[in-house]
Amino acid sequence: MMASSSRSTPLRPFDLFSDHRREASLSGTALPGCQESFSVRGEKTAFSKSSRNSKSRQTPLTKYGFFAAARNSSSASRQNSVLKSQVIVAIAEGLGFARGEVGLAYIDMLQPALRLAQFSDTNTYGKLLAKLDVLNPAEILVPDSTVGSDGKMHPLCTVIQKHFENVEITSVSRKCFNEAAGLETVDRVCLEECKGVRRSLEEKYYCLASAAALIEHLEKVQRTVFMSKSVRIIYEGSERSLIIDASTAKQLELITSLKVVDNVACSLFGVLNFTCTYGGARMLRASILQPSFDLSTINDRLSAIQELRENAEGYNNLRSALSCMRDVERSIPICIGANSEQSSRFAEYRIRQMIMLLHTLEMVEPLLHTLECFQSSLFTNCVKVMQDDRLANTLSTIRRYIQDDSLSRRGPLKGRNELCFAIRPNLNGLLDVFRKAYSEYINDVEAYHMWLVEQVALPLRLSYSTARGFYFSLNVDRNEELPPVLVDKIIKVVRKRCCINLSFKMQLNERIDFNFNEIVMLSDRLISDLLSEMRPFISCLYDLSEVISLLDFILSLTMRAELSNWVRPEFTDTLAISQARHPLMDSDKKSNFVPNDVYAGPDSRFIIISGPNMSGKSTYLKMVGMLQLLAQMGSFVPAHIASFRLCDQLFTRIGHNDSLESSSSSFMVEMKDMSHILNSFTNESLILIDELGRNTSEDEGFACCVAICEPFMTSQAFIFLVTHYLDMAELDLLYPYIDSYHFEASLNPVTNKMQISHKLLRGLHSGPAYGFELAEMAMFPETIVSNAKRLLEDMKSKKKQNEETSCQLQKQRAVMRLRHRLAQVAKMSGVQNVILMNYLNQLKDTYLKEMDAIDKAGGGQQRSTE
Repeated sequence: MMASSSRSTPLRPFDLFSDHRREASLSGTALPGCQESFSVRGEKTAFSKSSRNSKSRQTPLTKYGFFAAARNSSSASRQNSVLKSQVIVAIAEGLGFARGEVGLAYIDMLQPALRLAQFSDTNTYGKLLAKLDVLNPAEILVPDSTVGSDGKMHPLCTVIQKHFENVEITSVSRKCFNEAAGLETVDRVCLEECKGVRRSLEEKYYCLASAAALIEHLEKVQRTVFMSKSVRIIYEGSERSLIIDASTAKQLELITSLKVVDNVACSLFGVLNFTCTYGGARMLRASILQPSFDLSTINDRLSAIQELRENAEGYNNLRSALSCMRDVERSIPICIGANSEQSSRFAEYRIRQMIMLLHTLEMVEPLLHTLECFQSSLFTNCVKVMQDDRLANTLSTIRRYIQDDSLSRRGPLKGRNELCFAIRPNLNGLLDVFRKAYSEYINDVEAYHMWLVEQVALPLRLSYSTARGFYFSLNVDRNEELPPVLVDKIIKVVRKRCCINLSFKMQLNERIDFNFNEIVMLSDRLISDLLSEMRPFISCLYDLSEVISLLDFILSLTMRAELSNWVRPEFTDTLAISQARHPLMDSDKKSNFVPNDVYAGPDSRFIIISGPNMSGKSTYLKMVGMLQLLAQMGSFVPAHIASFRLCDQLFTRIGHNDSLESSSSSFMVEMKDMSHILNSFTNESLILIDELGRNTSEDEGFACCVAICEPFMTSQAFIFLVTHYLDMAELDLLYPYIDSYHFEASLNPVTNKMQISHKLLRGLHSGPAYGFELAEMAMFPETIVSNAKRLLEDMKSKKKQNEETSCQLQKQRAVMRLRHRLAQVAKMSGVQNVILMNYLNQLKDTYLKEMDAIDKAGGGQQRSTE
């Protein structure tokens, strides 16, 4: 019989199962590794017969269930896993006169707050697509009536399927979309603190219908049961945010790179992502795709970032405290619902989540002390949330059930022991009995290991894995002979290491697994009691989750601003950026990006840009769009000085690909995109267009370009147009609010080759004919190229003879531009005097050079002193 301490005689395997049992005390629970034994082993109880699921290890979790196994939130995995959404959306649309009224309900399975929205949309469903692009849904529920019996789909389904090809679209019975049932569902599951939202939902029939279908789908198909008064419900009204469509997000590389599919690192999201929580990464992604249009929200974020940059010690303390906090939102699902299929795997998950929630709540106090040293309104609001007494009550409630030293340990065996001894002793007598038995079986394995090492005289190592349980491993040489008792039991050989599994030890593994499952199921019963006590305080966990996500988001933006020396933007009625840099290229230390200025204001709303191919025109457009997004999401920007006008919509027409799916040519796709922009833009929009009309003949392309741009010219929107039509660039002579710029290009006098400086200059492009150089590089016959150059010179000379330019008009425009820029400088605050003086000197030099150029072009007329 095995002794409790050192043995005087060698231990034999059959001694471990002798019929002579020792008595053991049930008063305490021994941890694995102690030198004690327990007499009750292998005896099945009534509890184990009725509740133990022998196939729990093989039962898969629900597809998008709340209780998916927790994943590591490392920086590398989180950057890509955040794109793998677990958001389920239900959509309903009005019929007849109410067509175009769209209601949707959605829930993130990792942060189960039920969110509802209802809005009026156009027949292209632009608002809905923009919303879905931000949500990144895993599954979309639609009424089965949207799919006809003949297979013909409703326009709503057609649009969704076209834009979200990889998203599962599930048709649900139309009867499930019932607004009355939706209102009853809201009353049943809504938190007491959210009862006020019911008044906002009483006449929102379509979002209530979507909520009914969504909850019924989760409860019947996903087998998730929502507990009464446990879910936070949020109605999202008319959001003040910048609207970005999916095409713009793709062309600007906001979430993924254009060069490599699903490459997150080379996108704006990858450049900004220094988050340490899943919630922070998700908030960063949502803020990129849907920046704020509320100036107070933007300034609160900017002030917080500025204060963090000025307080390095506070920043480090805040990040250190935040990195120790787990994602609270992963613990919320187990508080609000119960999976209809009970299993040991589900029980293990619930125990782990409660352990992580305990350690997160323990970090609230240190985080609160760190936040109290900051003055920004964003941080003071976070302090108010974290001072909620319900957080302390929740922590004390959990401590009555969970051990304080239940730390997350690495390794399968340490993690298993953590689950076994997470619950405090003396809360359940039967649980203490099984934990005692579990400890004894672990001791038996260790004792058997010691005995076997003595018998075979080999350095056997005791190892553990989730798949095999306990097994022995041994490092051997090829010529080394093993004892016969081990040779037949080798189950795997990796290089010089073999894994050995003896039948006797397999019996121990079975009994250890049996006791472990019993411990987990008994612990889960106590976890259910704990959750019942916690449920009245669950609202504070939602608030804490939002605070952690917000702080993580702000810290991430601060890190990027500090690493790349970005500046705080101002918000006025003018878009004016000095020495602007592309965010993606600015983060690449190997990039030799050339900074350029950006200007658009009341005096210069339509910017026409020309220049050679490969000179940086398209990159410049993308830079302008990205900087606008950065500023409105509350981030610092890569520039010397930056001022922005709030923008409600961002449109881009970049790229020249055809559409094989719709059998549309490049020109047809271009016209469809421009039609959408013309029907949707407002006076507060920012529009970026790259080479409009290039996909048809030159005459038709130029005519279409001018005709399309006419509505833009009469609006207050800011437009940046890149074109190769030099005649288009001359419109600045006819309209005072149109300005022409070009990227500099010159001929090298030595090599006679074109040199591109990537520098943006004012005026029309008057450099070399870059198309001829490309033709020479393509090995065109020299005679053809020379004839083409001669014809071009003849056309230029004839055109110059017919031109009549008013020098006085050009001078008046120069004076007007100077006045607007000086007015803009007066509105900017917080700029250092040295930087301001340099900028004013630059304005003066530019003005004088422009006036000199006008005088020379006008035959030496005297400069106007207006």
